[in-house]
Amino acid sequence: MSNLFWRGKRVLVTGALGLIGRPVCRMLEAAHAEVYRYDIAPGGEGHDGDILDMAALLRTFETYRPTVVIHLAALSNVGQCRPMPRRTFEVIALGTVNVLEACRLFPVWAVVTASSNHVYGLQMTRPPWDEKARLNHLDAYPVSKICADYMARAYAAVYRVPTAILRNTNCFGPDDPHMDHIVPSAIMALMDGKPVVLRSDGMVRKAYLYVEDVAEAYVMTARWLAERWEHGEAFNVSGTPVTAVEIVERIAGIMGVKAKITTGEYDPLQYDEFLNDRKIRKVVGWKPRHTLDEGLRKTIDGFRARYGK
Repeated sequence: MSNLFWRGKRVLVTGALGLIGRPVCRMLEAAHAEVYRYDIAPGGEGHDGDILDMAALLRTFETYRPTVVIHLAALSNVGQCRPMPRRTFEVIALGTVNVLEACRLFPVWAVVTASSNHVYGLQMTRPPWDEKARLNHLDAYPVSKICADYMARAYAAVYRVPTAILRNTNCFGPDDPHMDHIVPSAIMALMDGKPVVLRSDGMVRKAYLYVEDVAEAYVMTARWLAERWEHGEAFNVSGTPVTAVEIVERIAGIMGVKAKITTGEYDPLQYDEFLNDRKIRKVVGWKPRHTLDEGLRKTIDGFRARYGK
């Protein structure tokens, strides 16, 4: 990643303390950007980091005057969103509108927003599905992401805010805080010699990407957008789908142990995800630097170092 473009650029990253936000900030700072982390600190104490606090958000934009915004702040646990749909909609949909409105009032070169692989839901056409596929999912989390996705495109079309939307797949990494997600939960169970408990029947096929690759997709898309002043483009960021059982078995193989897997019930709101990501590869030039096994190996090494096992 060239340092010349980012040198001196003021970049505001919402959700900067999250799984994707941390490597995004590291990459930008390594390229000599001036990064402002906008997030709520652990324990709930914020430093003007609540995207629902419009006054605080506007104060930050007025003071900092960002050149580029990368909007990652959200609720990140799909299962936990289901029992609290109103809160999910507030944070994901309204929070995104707040950020877009701030970018309209204090114009930026680029704002890249985080959508999700989950927005597609059940598809009736043959895979893989590109960015023109219908956004069909009806669970609380993906519906809120669909709203945010459409609002980003609306701000581009109506108000000419330079937006891009990334529909990235599931990601994982060495400092993953989501211990109920499949990769960290499987690693922890296998390190402790316990069965890996899946919440589903384990047969749904989805892609998984190493977090550094997903973070680079955001940074590269932000630069592409800022240089070309495009409006409202959506990009899939994905990889090769595997089942939940398959990824657990791959983790166990890398760790050199045998996995005992306990599956749950079939979830009618879980769907196979075969996303076509040719567009971002061709237009932005992004492609993952890590194979699935390479990313899993780095993550396993990180968990072992972190927990001393």
